[in-house]
Amino acid sequence: MSVFSRSMSLFGASMLLLTGSCPGYGQPAASPVEQADEASAPPLGITFQPSRGLVGENLREPSCGVPTGRRQVYDPATGIFHIHFRPRNFAASAFTVTKTPPRFTKPVVFHLTGVPKAYGCLGAPLALSVDGKSYAIEKGATAPARADRTLFRVERSADRVTVKFTEKGQALLKSGAQIWFQVDTGW
Repeated sequence: MSVFSRSMSLFGASMLLLTGSCPGYGQPAASPVEQADEASAPPLGITFQPSRGLVGENLREPSCGVPTGRRQVYDPATGIFHIHFRPRNFAASAFTVTKTPPRFTKPVVFHLTGVPKAYGCLGAPLALSVDGKSYAIEKGATAPARADRTLFRVERSADRVTVKFTEKGQALLKSGAQIWFQVDTGW
């Protein structure tokens, strides 16, 4: 065996040791809501959706994301999801739930910033949509339904909205569920 072959064989063995002893080695980078530590892992997977124009065009840039000053959406110390919206006029802003646990061990709470106080005359207030049905999180004349306080508790202060899901509301948090609103101030 040549020196080169022997050193490559040793290199391969050491890489095998590294990949076996380092969880996540060779895996895709974690998203802002995923973490390696199981105890602090978020109970939900979340994907930020691009802004959708009212005429159906996709505006490419994400309509929401990790707030400035934070490294990830989920805060394991408080159990709160922090999401900042970047609303655009004549567009819908949303994020989608991509994974859920078999059962929740503590309440699901979202601290949402950048949510406009007024959605416009044809806009749609903050809502949860799942399985083809929409549930109003906030009251409004153009809300998809009446706000049901048995599903979530809501507190608003200027452009900040805190949504705490009740046990009944948590049952609606399934893969594919979207939290969204739409701004239309064109009149």
